[in-house]
Amino acid sequence: MAARPKVQELLEQMQSDPEARALVETFLLSHMVGEEWQREEQELAAWQRERQKRETLEQGLEQMVAAQQELESQNRRLRAQMGANELVHAQAREQVKPAEAVVATRREPGHQEIYNKIREVVGLGGPEEFLSDFEEEDRPAGRPREEVYAEFPQGRGPVWEEEQRGEREQEQEGPDSERVNERDD
Repeated sequence: MAARPKVQELLEQMQSDPEARALVETFLLSHMVGEEWQREEQELAAWQRERQKRETLEQGLEQMVAAQQELESQNRRLRAQMGANELVHAQAREQVKPAEAVVATRREPGHQEIYNKIREVVGLGGPEEFLSDFEEEDRPAGRPREEVYAEFPQGRGPVWEEEQRGEREQEQEGPDSERVNERDD
């Protein structure tokens, strides 16, 4: 508080001396102007910082808008490409058989098919080779011999049994009965 008596002394001198009063007024005015100038400069710096932030935000916003437009454009291209790929995949799926269809078409050979293959390799015929007396009219109407035998994979069906019974009867009748049959024809 030692400064207070000095201030009071200066104020008394200033009031008594016109030159000192002008000097103090100038000093006070320059001090007040300096303070105002500092405050204005601080406001100007704050304003410039705010302006810089705003410009940075505007640039960032512009960049974001440009990036968003680029992403939307890229998204449209990718969707179009994905649609084309889906079309190609759908066409490929139509052309390629499903695994179930491939497996379903492959089957194990039946007894008749195995028998036929063995017959081809060995050179043997089916039951019709042994049934030479089989008459065409004994067969069901309009059905070929192979079809009748195909119904019974082992070659033993009602037709076969009838043929075998007929052969046995002929064998029992003897060789003379064959000559009688030939004469009848």
